[in-house]
Amino acid sequence: MKRNLYFLLSGLGILLWACDNDDQYPDQPQINYLSSNIIDSTDVLGNELKVCRLRFEFTDGDGDIGLKEEDTLAPFNQGSIYYNNLWVDYFEWKDSVFVERELEPPYDGRIIYLTPDGQNKTLIGTITYDMDISGLDADTFKLEVQLIDRALNESNLLVTPPILVN
Repeated sequence: MKRNLYFLLSGLGILLWACDNDDQYPDQPQINYLSSNIIDSTDVLGNELKVCRLRFEFTDGDGDIGLKEEDTLAPFNQGSIYYNNLWVDYFEWKDSVFVERELEPPYDGRIIYLTPDGQNKTLIGTITYDMDISGLDADTFKLEVQLIDRALNESNLLVTPPILVN
């Protein structure tokens, strides 16, 4: 099954709070579901794709979200569970129940380095994440998502509502 993983951070949607801010946020990332949409798209070769676009907001008190391209030493080395800092599990609706399905390649991805300059490292923003679902035959699915920061703190588990493909 040929699939491409697309990652898109909405540049305008990322809000970096690096000024005086009295709000205190935990060092563990927190994520909240905003939306999911099925859209028609094309890849760089012009092939038509069906894409699930997931949007969620996040906060991180110490701002250590994201990895640089050169972050490939342990624990962020390829083959490690921490190589990707966005974990996505896929569940298909089958026989009146959601069943987890292992995808190859998985929908996991690497969020780019987002730490702000300045003394206040608190991050508040929105991530838009695209996943190619062209090769999947389910008409309803859901996702479970976690964001992992550089200190290996795992966010809460975000569970999407059922997503209808048609």
